[in-house]
Amino acid sequence: CSSLVAGRSRMKLSILISVILLILPTSSYGQRQPTSRFGALKLKEAEAGNTHLYWLLFNGKEILQLKGYPVEILSVLRGSDRDYVILTKYSGGIACPVVIVVVEIEKSGPLAVSEEFGSCSDLIKAKFINGRVIIETPTYTPHPEYFSKRELRKRNSMTEVYTWHKGKLSMRTVPTALRMQLGPKNGKWN
Repeated sequence: CSSLVAGRSRMKLSILISVILLILPTSSYGQRQPTSRFGALKLKEAEAGNTHLYWLLFNGKEILQLKGYPVEILSVLRGSDRDYVILTKYSGGIACPVVIVVVEIEKSGPLAVSEEFGSCSDLIKAKFINGRVIIETPTYTPHPEYFSKRELRKRNSMTEVYTWHKGKLSMRTVPTALRMQLGPKNGKWN
């Protein structure tokens, strides 16, 4: 009877170890650093006092310095002759928890860097359409208690749409229901 219990315990232990060994390699799956088709991208962190300092490296060379807590590469969008690195910079606070930076890269290196922008929401959708980087974020309300219910409904029904094109950034606010309809019409961006 004791050998039967010991056998079951060993079997449970071996199943548990097998499951752990299967999970460990997949837990880091998909967490590799995004890359540009023109070279390797890496964020290098160095702590400076209470503010974190990050460098964006392109093929091992520092091309951008940002302070944030933390800074992350959200995505790399592929254009026809250049790539667009979408960075998010977190503040650690609630007034404006996150801002976005776009870095335009070609084979020879960085071409342009946007100013920091965004609605402060961390719900960010980035895509590349007709030669433009389009970034959508809902309107962010850090302290909803300061707004009337009507104003909150209005703010929550809006989406901020940012467009990065030829080194210039523009923004428009649209009703969230209409954002699905945004996009090129007759080959032109409205």
